[in-house]
Amino acid sequence: RCGLSYLGLRSLCSNVPGERGQVVAKLIAASGLCSRRDAVRLVVDGRVEVNGKAVVEPGTRVGDADEVAVDGKVVEAPTHTVVIALHKPREYITTSHDPAGRRTIYELLPNHWRQMRTVGRLDYMTEGLLLLTNNGALKRFLELPINAFQREYLVRLHAAHAPISRESLADLAMGITVKGISYGPIGASLVDPRDHFTGPLPTGSGGETQGGGRNNWATVTLHEGKNREIRRVMEHKGWQVTRLIRIAYGPLRLGTLSSGNVLLCSSEQVSCLTKLMAKVEAGRGGV
Repeated sequence: RCGLSYLGLRSLCSNVPGERGQVVAKLIAASGLCSRRDAVRLVVDGRVEVNGKAVVEPGTRVGDADEVAVDGKVVEAPTHTVVIALHKPREYITTSHDPAGRRTIYELLPNHWRQMRTVGRLDYMTEGLLLLTNNGALKRFLELPINAFQREYLVRLHAAHAPISRESLADLAMGITVKGISYGPIGASLVDPRDHFTGPLPTGSGGETQGGGRNNWATVTLHEGKNREIRRVMEHKGWQVTRLIRIAYGPLRLGTLSSGNVLLCSSEQVSCLTKLMAKVEAGRGGV
């Protein structure tokens, strides 16, 4: 199973008040049509109908028997939320089709999961944990920087132009600006990769943990996840990233899932995530 590390999530996921039906804007967002904010705008603009009648109140509640349409097209909300974990290999692109003919992550999925949408992206040479879901609202909740879901990576660094040390990695906790782009605090520390990853590693990797050598392994944690953030920051420090593996996304961990394989996350894990989303949105006064 996906390794769900609760980190206090169990208490966050409990006692979410139940109400009859679902808010219409939330249902539209869950279908994957658009974001929650855009769904609210669609309702306010009079482009949404419930059972053939226009509604303009985003907080309008609808039941399972109600038909919701946007611009005359019926919205099909997922019957239940599914989240899957894929161990993305290197040299696969995170898209459904690539004009250049490169292999895509959807080639690794069974047919019945090929309509799932990725939570964020991993670039072509990055491997590790990639989440997919059929719930558009949950996808955006997990992606949005304001929700600060931690992404953890295992990184092999080559000291191309500067030595690697515990101190130089610790400096990243203060944040850094690279070519005019500001990056928030980055947690980084030297580690033994065998403690964090069960897949194949280069011979001698267990010794690349103390710093000072030409090659070292480190864990890196982010909350923003800007495009190619780790590679750009490490290059700025004089280090080349020669292996980049995402080992955790929020409370879900890669664990022992092998490269190229996919796993269905448990109903308990999914319920915890959706309840957390509901609780966070309620706390922000969302509809």
